[in-house]
Amino acid sequence: MSRAAPARALRRGPVGVIAVALAGACLAAPAWGCALEGDDVVLQRSALDVAYPEAINVLGAVSAARHSGLIDRWRGLDDPTTAEERRAERARIEASLVTLRARLAATVDADAPALAIVLVEPMLWSRLAAVRAGGTQRAGLALAVHTAGPTRGDVVAVTDEPVLERLNHNQLPAAQALSLGLLRLYGPAPRVEAVRAWLVRGDATASATRPEPSHQLAAN
Repeated sequence: MSRAAPARALRRGPVGVIAVALAGACLAAPAWGCALEGDDVVLQRSALDVAYPEAINVLGAVSAARHSGLIDRWRGLDDPTTAEERRAERARIEASLVTLRARLAATVDADAPALAIVLVEPMLWSRLAAVRAGGTQRAGLALAVHTAGPTRGDVVAVTDEPVLERLNHNQLPAAQALSLGLLRLYGPAPRVEAVRAWLVRGDATASATRPEPSHQLAAN
């Protein structure tokens, strides 16, 4: 399911209260927390749901999919508390994002909207953006992990890593993930529809896609 939502800028006031104000076309780089860095993400999820209505419903959809067996029942439910555990969790999540990049790179258009992805369990933001490959007209796809959030003009995808794992292994079509609310898209309708079509095209070519070298990954 996708919904176009008014964009908002989030800022922390002097006493740590999150204020919400209307702003331009997207979130203006809020200081999103991340559980992989030991941050408390409860307020961040609440802020996400304000900025992107019903985004938090992805957690409920993921829980239902776990119980039905559609996605792995336990994947991503570890609660990393030490720096070493968080590094291991981040490495696993980054591997899923690299595989997703390779999957979508096979069908990306040069004018495809940039896609800001937030994984709601760790509140980890990443970004996929089409680039010209080697100065040619052929489109490539760049991945940046652990970004500050979406930038102006991005389509926002709200999902979670166990969903990506099933997508990457061709066990869950993107169209089904969208229809079940395991993946939600936000942004201007034409850009959302362009991303939706791009994701669905990836379903048809995913079996032939393999991750490319890790230099495609830019971690912030």
